[in-house]
Amino acid sequence: MVQPPLPQVVYNADPSWLQTLVAVKNTLADIAVRCTGLSVRVQTLDGRTYEGILMGADRCHLYLHVGPTGAEQTGYPDPAYSGYPGYTGYPAGYPAPRAFFAPVLSSAILPLVLYELLVITLLYT
Repeated sequence: MVQPPLPQVVYNADPSWLQTLVAVKNTLADIAVRCTGLSVRVQTLDGRTYEGILMGADRCHLYLHVGPTGAEQTGYPDPAYSGYPGYTGYPAGYPAPRAFFAPVLSSAILPLVLYELLVITLLYT
């Protein structure tokens, strides 16, 4: 009878690094819970920046509403997008997309992984 090969570990996190990661993740989750409902700007480790209203958080994710707010709900404030020939922008009264281009996705809840966050900034306080 042939024995199947034993599983091979290809990565094992350093225990001190793991403790730091868990502590940072818990701190970010606590901050996110305190800031729920506030306008924030979030920057991730890879340099991406998102703005929106913090809708909530759990121990793994932060949930950011990236839909239109305030003046953006009354019309599309940006000039015509030059990437497409003949594109002249959205008509007045159409919500402006913030984080996504497609109008269908202009109001979405974006889940962000807590351990990938670099900066959380309160806006309009």
